[in-house]
Amino acid sequence: MAWLHALDRVRPNRCCNSCSNNLLLQAINWLTPQDTIFATLKTSLSKVLVHFYPLAGRLRWLDGARLELDCNAKGVQLIDARSESELDDLGDFTPSPDFHDLIPQINYLAPIEEIPLLSVQLTKFQCGGITLSYIISHAVVDGQSALHFISEWARVARHEPLAASPFLDRKLLRAGDPPSAQQPRIHHAQFDPPPLLIGQSTNENERKKETTIAMLKMSKIQVEILRNQANTARPPNDTARPHTRYEAIAGHIWKCACRARKHAH
Repeated sequence: MAWLHALDRVRPNRCCNSCSNNLLLQAINWLTPQDTIFATLKTSLSKVLVHFYPLAGRLRWLDGARLELDCNAKGVQLIDARSESELDDLGDFTPSPDFHDLIPQINYLAPIEEIPLLSVQLTKFQCGGITLSYIISHAVVDGQSALHFISEWARVARHEPLAASPFLDRKLLRAGDPPSAQQPRIHHAQFDPPPLLIGQSTNENERKKETTIAMLKMSKIQVEILRNQANTARPPNDTARPHTRYEAIAGHIWKCACRARKHAH
């Protein structure tokens, strides 16, 4: 048994903040037969879960208020699905309801003790292409640890040793019993409620607006221009590493959003 740390219980909800991620792969003629791909995924998943064994457990509520991770080895869900469509039918992969069938479906009305913490779905298309998607409980892992698991799973599937074993000793996060008043206390802004738009007292109007999805394509040259602009704007005495392409694009999107909202600064 393992109690989840207080930071893991920020804003808990009924579905335990599950998040989904898709890995889309396209090919007409795989060197490896599709049936062999599923067998490889199944075998390697069982092996990597020996190291990431908490993912094979289940969550449960204690007195309806605190989550506990029960490492009971109930296992994860691995689905082998087939589609009558071709991968090209998905177009440019702009998010749409058509993707829902490619993602494992979780019944969040079931008791929490019965919901797997990890569900994986391999979908095979008529053209020979495949998609691999997974849903993982955000109450157990964050984004970085989820990517760590996927990376190590890929290494095991390639018959390689783990690059970095997971560190599962939760005792390092103990606050003490009783908590010590001498411990340093640092305010973490990332756990604060999201800020409101300038001039707004609530976010009710924003929440009522319909969300629109758009796929904006950028060329390699455009990305490099943004990156160079971000790095040339740095102070001359700044010795930190250069901004990455991701940071340059994210900053550009944020600037465009601020201009669209007519922010003065």
